[in-house]
Amino acid sequence: MLELYDRVSFDVAEPDTSCDVEVLGSGKDDYEAVMGKLVDQVGIEANLKGIALDDKRYSDVISRAMPSLADAAKTLARCFISGAPMIVRFHNDGDGTSGATALYKAIMELQKKLFVGERSVLWHMNRSIAYTAESMYGDSMLFSSYKSVEKPLLLITDFGTSPESMDAINRIKDQCELVWLDHHLPYEGFSKDLTRHYINSWGFGGNSNTTAGLLTCIFSQIISKVDVELLKQASLISDYSEYADLSNKKAFKLALVIDFLTSGKSRYDSQGTTPKQVETVIEDNDRFEEVFGFATKLLDEALTVGLQNIRSYRSGTVNIHVLDFSHIAKLGYSYPLPGRYSSKLQAHMEALNNGSTITVIHYGSYISIRESRDISKRIRLLEIIEKLKESGDALSGGGHSEAASIKIGEKGTQEVMKLLLAEFGVKNA
Repeated sequence: MLELYDRVSFDVAEPDTSCDVEVLGSGKDDYEAVMGKLVDQVGIEANLKGIALDDKRYSDVISRAMPSLADAAKTLARCFISGAPMIVRFHNDGDGTSGATALYKAIMELQKKLFVGERSVLWHMNRSIAYTAESMYGDSMLFSSYKSVEKPLLLITDFGTSPESMDAINRIKDQCELVWLDHHLPYEGFSKDLTRHYINSWGFGGNSNTTAGLLTCIFSQIISKVDVELLKQASLISDYSEYADLSNKKAFKLALVIDFLTSGKSRYDSQGTTPKQVETVIEDNDRFEEVFGFATKLLDEALTVGLQNIRSYRSGTVNIHVLDFSHIAKLGYSYPLPGRYSSKLQAHMEALNNGSTITVIHYGSYISIRESRDISKRIRLLEIIEKLKESGDALSGGGHSEAASIKIGEKGTQEVMKLLLAEFGVKNA
């Protein structure tokens, strides 16, 4: 039986023959020396210098985040090289999945550079905005089934900064190295010191426009020299960032394709989406165009049905549009999901109204809200949601200043909808 850090000596006279193995004692110092050389081979410092930010509107935020991203990259490199278990959890939308796909590309490049065989990394698409107890138990069971010199690694991107995550995070954080990349506004009382690798754009002078997908793409470039510019733009477009280049037609198509692939089971994917599957579609031009055409057809049909059933109100100069998503659900399609549909419908209505628009989609116990950037400082979505939560009218909720969601508590959807619309200035809704 061999233990961690054992130094061994053996001699093989011929290939595929047995041999005697002699244990020579602990090799901890040798391990650290070899690990240091292998981490140096990753080329993190050189990769950092090769990332061009001069012409980017988000350059100041990313530049300030670079040292923290590089530190996290070194932690990932040590875990990857040592063979410690690794799990990547990413949000199932265009932003989270763009970042995860970039990270997949970087890890595959790192694997080719340092290993002969395949190095196992588990990829999990997260359908919740919270890191749940269920996820924590699954991750903990996997981590506890291994012994490794380096701690196991859990990487979370584009979700988790919510009170609902804290119990699970506190239980898992001492069992692993936790790398957490996010762009959601931390709630009051949130402790970023839960892990040394909590990297949120808000902590570096930015806001949600510097998306988690963008952070993860930059993180991926620090790990390996990979071209992820298209994935960066897909992330920004998917999350309606002010940094998005809407004239980039290929990135716009990619954002829609990723949005479709991560919306649930479809004719293209019956098991759930992984970054490897996304990368496969991106690399196959014929399949990419097929998926894009199919997703566009479903979205256009859903928008037509939505516009036929929308209810509209006006509060001063603000246009407020409300839709029961059940009209869309009756179509029987897995795409688009309510949250994504509200973003698409918001973009359509905002163009018609020339801004000053709020779109509210409700379905079951779920409410999705979008608002124009020009009114977000006047009508503060997150403050309104907190007010509803404190009064017991909403079970949970959060998001960004221009895109948020609510999960209904005991009062029921219609009553919460009336309270929400009243906060927007709509009377007798």
